[in-house]
Amino acid sequence: MRHLLRLAGLYAEVMAKSLNILVTGGSSGIGYFVAEQLAEAGHRVTIAARSPERARAAIASISQRAQRAPRRQPGFQQLDLASLASIETAAEQLLAGPKLDVVIANAGVVHHPAVISTSDGYEVFFGTNHLGHFALLARLFPMLQETAGARIVHLGSLSHLWAKPRLNAPGSNGWFSNYQNSKLAVMQFGFELDRRLREHQLPVHSVVAHPGNSPEQYTPARPVPAKTAKKSGRLPAALRTLGQPFCQGKDAGAWPIVHAASADEVPGGSYWGPAKMFHMVGQPTRQRAASAAYDRSAAEALWTLSATLTGVDFTF
Repeated sequence: MRHLLRLAGLYAEVMAKSLNILVTGGSSGIGYFVAEQLAEAGHRVTIAARSPERARAAIASISQRAQRAPRRQPGFQQLDLASLASIETAAEQLLAGPKLDVVIANAGVVHHPAVISTSDGYEVFFGTNHLGHFALLARLFPMLQETAGARIVHLGSLSHLWAKPRLNAPGSNGWFSNYQNSKLAVMQFGFELDRRLREHQLPVHSVVAHPGNSPEQYTPARPVPAKTAKKSGRLPAALRTLGQPFCQGKDAGAWPIVHAASADEVPGGSYWGPAKMFHMVGQPTRQRAASAAYDRSAAEALWTLSATLTGVDFTF
């Protein structure tokens, strides 16, 4: 019931406006529920994903649920954030299409214990989660800066609280350390981007949002692939009850991202996440990230490094 009430509230909140929204990684996980909820609210959603098959499954799932509320069928954009060539092609196609009001930089690698690199030779977490979105947003920025009120939403993570920034070669750290560092980089970039936007008085807002603790086992079923590396079964009732105060499904984890993308009162540079239990569950609320996420000198160095590695000039 609380999910239905929340969705009703989201729909009422944004029904007066219809935005053109790009959701990277919208074919599974948190991104799927972000796309579903925004489509349910009447927005024009484009799912950017590597796999056309997964994207078709996600679009079909959203369309099948259309009987429950008015929604537009999402579109699809091929995009592999681990490939700079794919990013360049996708950006060219998007720039040739309708203007974008919101880009939700959601896609990313969450778990991969093997030591692998992107197709361009970068450590897979940093290369996909941060560098891929840096390159994409840089290429899309000419369109975004011409759209008054445009918004960029970066997907942060509570894991940034324990990150120890090191931009090393693949395999220098364990997979979770690499994930933490990539998410801190995402957040440093998101906050630095908004500082630069404000300094140049551009009508675009850059914000960061995180989903709290949203494991697959608490997520309502959809006919789309799980985001986790291995398929998670249902928890025994006793374990589920014990974890309930600290866990929510990916549907609820999508709420702060949806809020950051579409609500009226979302200042540039703000940070959003669940309100309860150390920001692991609950309704969206404005929060404060770790001090490292706001470190401007580190963010400026990261920006310079990102431009060098991607070969994309992100200046304005």
